[in-house]
Amino acid sequence: MFISILIGFSLGLAVSIINHQLVIRAYKKLETNAQTQSKRKFTNQFLLRQFINIALLFLVRKDMWMLISAAVGLTMVKNYILFQYTIGKKGVS
Repeated sequence: MFISILIGFSLGLAVSIINHQLVIRAYKKLETNAQTQSKRKFTNQFLLRQFINIALLFLVRKDMWMLISAAVGLTMVKNYILFQYTIGKKGVS
């Protein structure tokens, strides 16, 4: 069980980091390119990210503990960024 949790969390975290890098790359392209072309690329990146997330959850669907830990791993980068943002802001409760 512990191995399943560790593998699921690691896979979810790795996919979450890849998704974050895709967002950063798309955002940089959005700043430099024309608006209509950039919006299309940004939408394509979003669809690719969602496909990767669904594919990961589909791959680990057989093992419940791996599925739960992969879902938690997928949210870790978002939670880390949110935590850093709220710690950095004074007076945010």
